[in-house]
Amino acid sequence: MTYAHEIECADCDGEGIIWNNADPTSGQCADCDACHGTGWREPTADEASELAEAEYHARNSGEPPMSMREQNTAAWMLRQALRT
Repeated sequence: MTYAHEIECADCDGEGIIWNNADPTSGQCADCDACHGTGWREPTADEASELAEAEYHARNSGEPPMSMREQNTAAWMLRQALRT
């Protein structure tokens, strides 16, 4: 099973391990059952569709991506404006 590294596991807070709550100083921990020790879990079907929809809207709305030349020109213009 491959994991989509999209959703941080809420059970272990992304650590992949769950500490012994009875005595946290004991150093005893176990792999998280929800994410199998990876810290990330596979999104549910609802979460996957929401992620796909958000990606679609981000890709198809707003301004088109800038080229490196446009980015450098914008950065140069910003530096010139800050100098005055």
